[in-house]
Amino acid sequence: MASRFQPCDLFRTFETEKEFNDFVEGHSLPEERRLLWLGFAFGCNFAVNKINKDLDQKKDQIVFPPVRKKD
Repeated sequence: MASRFQPCDLFRTFETEKEFNDFVEGHSLPEERRLLWLGFAFGCNFAVNKINKDLDQKKDQIVFPPVRKKD
């Protein structure tokens, strides 16, 4: 079963890494910035792990057509 990721309206969705970095740097306390980066890293790691598991499951289901040589 393939997963379809959807952003949650409860949280802000950043379009670029620069946009996220600007958001983090906008916080004055180093501990706040550290916790934001830590949460971001956990979220990215979770998403990559989920995507990789889905790809591994689909890998066995993919059937590639035979390659034809051009005359």
